[in-house]
Amino acid sequence: LTLPQAVIAFPDLHATLYREEVQGMRAFVEGAQSDHTEFSGEESLPPYSQTVTYETAGQSPRLFSLRESISEYTGGAHGMQSFGAVLWDKTGDRRIQPTALFRSGADLAVLARALCDAINQARSALMDEPSNLTLGATDTFACPSAAQTPFVLATSTTSGRVGGLEFLIGPYQVGPY
Repeated sequence: LTLPQAVIAFPDLHATLYREEVQGMRAFVEGAQSDHTEFSGEESLPPYSQTVTYETAGQSPRLFSLRESISEYTGGAHGMQSFGAVLWDKTGDRRIQPTALFRSGADLAVLARALCDAINQARSALMDEPSNLTLGATDTFACPSAAQTPFVLATSTTSGRVGGLEFLIGPYQVGPY
């Protein structure tokens, strides 16, 4: 578990993250021990591992955001990586839900479309061929809902401002690794 130095400025956030992550890591270890105990093949299972890293993302005078990266290996060809985000209200000294950044009842369809367009553009560049993911598709891969996708605040070139939102997409979320 790695927490950035900046979290020390927010003791409640530090305590909450530490408690939650240690609890999650203990559950991971128990699962790994159970898997290794139950495995009865001639070859032994490789060691499992989990790394959780938080990095400071953008912030404003009122908000502080953290990017969470989780890497796990539980056997197989390669490990898995997933992402999460934390938004902290500095003035209220509390964690807030990402939807709290939008007015109540806001139509996030424009944001969802912009996210889907950005995903298709990134996939096209990586795969060197067109990407045509759509919102709400029932195929194997589709664009995720913007409201359900973790994001952090992007840094800005203007002091005291946020530059936008940075969505965190896992390697298998919108296509093959």
